[in-house]
Amino acid sequence: MQFRRKKKFIDPKFQIHFSLVVINLSLLFFCLIMFVLFVSPLSGWFNPDLDSNRVMTSFFKLFLAKWPLLLLTIFIMSLFAIFFSHAIAGPNYRYKKILRSLIEKDLDIKFELRKWDYQKDLGELFKTHVNNFREMIERFKGDVDEAKSALDKKDMSKLGETLDNIKKEVDAYKL
Repeated sequence: MQFRRKKKFIDPKFQIHFSLVVINLSLLFFCLIMFVLFVSPLSGWFNPDLDSNRVMTSFFKLFLAKWPLLLLTIFIMSLFAIFFSHAIAGPNYRYKKILRSLIEKDLDIKFELRKWDYQKDLGELFKTHVNNFREMIERFKGDVDEAKSALDKKDMSKLGETLDNIKKEVDAYKL
């Protein structure tokens, strides 16, 4: 089964937030490295002969000359973060749709996660739960039909047995 992306943003709020977090963490890491190497008292540990003022001046000149490259890097990281966030936002979006279907009492739910999606174990749990719930409802329908038939025939022992089956099924749930 081939999956085609229907939307660029599955959950724009999440995906933009995720991208900003990735970029901010990358920039924070970069700043921490620069601080440790050039500004902090620790810089002497790495190279005692290092003239940190001269190195910082050279670094800032390089930065001013190459700032478009930095912006391009940030843009590419943003695109990567948005693409990567599809593997998280896609399953979350699908799980929300499943829960909405369950709330609306629609058990005709079939779904497959893409091979690169995260949370596959959660997807398997959803599938198992929906299938178990569907089977339970089918059993309830059959039990109700049996109970109606037993009631029509005034077969109280069969009615009692059917109601016991329903009660046993319901009692299995913790409330």
